[in-house]
Parts: sequence; C-alpha cells; structure tokens
Amino acid sequence: MARDLEEFAAICQQLVGHTPDRIDAPGGKSRDSLRAWFGEQSMYITQRKHAQRARLEALVLRLLNEKQAPVPKLIAWRDHWILQQDVGGQRLTEALDAANKAQQYQLMNDALAGLLQCQQVAHASGLSSELVQLGTGRPWFDKLFARRESVSDALNLSAPSVLADELVTRLRLREPRFVKWDARPGNAVLNTSGAVRWIDWEHAGVRNALDDLVWCLADEYNPVTGDDEARLLAQWVLAFAEDWDLVEAMDYLHTYGVLHGLVRLDYILRYKADEDWWDHQRCLALDKVGVTYEHAMQVCARLRRWAAASTLLSDWEPWLIQVSEAIPEQ
Repeated sequence: MARDLEEFAAICQQLVGHTPDRIDAPGGKSRDSLRAWFGEQSMYITQRKHAQRARLEALVLRLLNEKQAPVPKLIAWRDHWILQQDVGGQRLTEALDAANKAQQYQLMNDALAGLLQCQQVAHASGLSSELVQLGTGRPWFDKLFARRESVSDALNLSAPSVLADELVTRLRLREPRFVKWDARPGNAVLNTSGAVRWIDWEHAGVRNALDDLVWCLADEYNPVTGDDEARLLAQWVLAFAEDWDLVEAMDYLHTYGVLHGLVRLDYILRYKADEDWWDHQRCLALDKVGVTYEHAMQVCARLRRWAAASTLLSDWEPWLIQVSEAIPEQ
C-alpha cells in the first residue's frame, strides 16, 4: 500500500479536479485512509488493497447515502480509491473511553440504532441479493473454533473440547441479510453534532443480521457491562433477529459472541506475546487492537457471562476462568 503523499494528492486531483492544500494522517500513515484538505473543507481518501473492495464500498456508501442512512457521503470512486466525506468528531472508541457509564450506554445504543438502520435500508434496497455470502464454509467455522486452541497455547492451558457439528448447525446462515461485518466500535464515528456515523464498508456482505450486533458488543472497546448490557440486549436482540424468537436469538448471540470474543482475545494475546502491554491512549488514537490488560480482562469477563448463557458453550466457563487468571498483569 503506497503511503506517498504526492500519490494521494495526485489521486485527489484525478477524482475531484483539485489538488488538496495539504494532507494529514490522523490515524497514522500506515492506515488505509488519509485526510485531504481543500481550504477549510476536509475529505478522507482511502486506498483499498483490492479494487473490488473499493467498488463494494462505493456501492454501499452510494446506496446508503441515497436513503439518508448514518454513513459518510461518497464523493468519488475509482479503481482502488474512495474519496468520502469527513464527518468530523472522533471515533466511537475514543468517545466511549471519555464517557461516564450513562453516556457509554447511550453511545452504544445510538450506534446500534444506526447500524440497524443501515442493515434495513440496504436489505430493503435489494443489496442482500447482490453481495457475497459470508461465513458459510466449514473452513471458516474450523478457523473460528481454532481460536480456543490459539488462546490456550498462548497461556499454556489445555483447550476445551468443541461440539463442532452442533455449533455449525447453530450458527448456520439462516436468513440471508445484509451485514456490515466489521462492525467494531472503532469503525464508527461520533460527529461534531453528536450523531454516530458508520465508516469502512469494504467487508460488507450477507449473513445473519445478528452477526453485526455480536461484532459490536463483543469488541474489547465496548465498555458496557452488567445491567446496561442486559438493557442493550433487551432493546436490540429481537430488532436485529427479526423473525427469530427471543430464546433462540439470545442463545445465538451468546454462542457466536463467545467465539467472536475469542477472536478479539486471540488478537490481543498474539500482539502482546512476551512484550509489555501497549499504551492505552496510543491504541485508541491509532485504532489499534486493545492490547492492554484492562481490555483483555473486559473481554474475559464478557466471555464468561456469555458462555454461561450458551446452550453449547456453557461447559467452557471453567476454562475461561483459567484464561483470565493466566493472563499476566505485566
């Protein structure tokens, strides 16, 4: 991925007919997106690794823009490049970190409302029939199940057994629906007017609509726990699940939530390895995986709660206690 600012400036010229006055990198120059300034107006120019990813993102943004869903405005697109509105403000992860408990609940609630709106608008527009189905093959499931082994190896623990066939049946694609897929809080922005906007749509596809709820709530940057977590689930599980009954939808969320939460924990432990924990503020500022002891513990606590509520993963709870106890504080 090129990081030559002159190349980014030249692409801006091609896309909108103007060379930016300056380009900066709020998330660091290693990110896919840089910010281009035209006088006092700023836009984000994004280079995707594959042209088809940029095309997908442009397609989604254009459709969601037309229906006034909470996403940035698409300004231009060509080949690997996307030019889109700078919605201003800060990433949702940073806003959550600075908020009190009540504000954190409201921010997550607003984010989920916007995410559901995007899903519903895209599906109603027929986009679900045009996109690739995600998470359908057995290799995808096997890779997901293998995270328990990776986490165990990192901590010198024995991995629990897995009811693979039953889990595949439980998590199968049931009702194809548009999903953002990479619905992490880090891919949402709280703009200057206090509204949450969802960014980075290159991974959109089709699967169970509940999956986006799982991705958002299971992330290490989601600070909502306890009664507030229960309130979010009561508010949103059936809204995302549509025609599922509550018992079925909750069990799906808790089951897939444990497996996806282990993906996040595996990333945390892999990046830490035998080194020190990362700086919390740097992780936030650069939208990095939350490689901190506090984030690891937050994920572990959520996994224990959700495993206890899952019909297929309740026997993982003792192992998850071992996991949390084995993670070093330093």
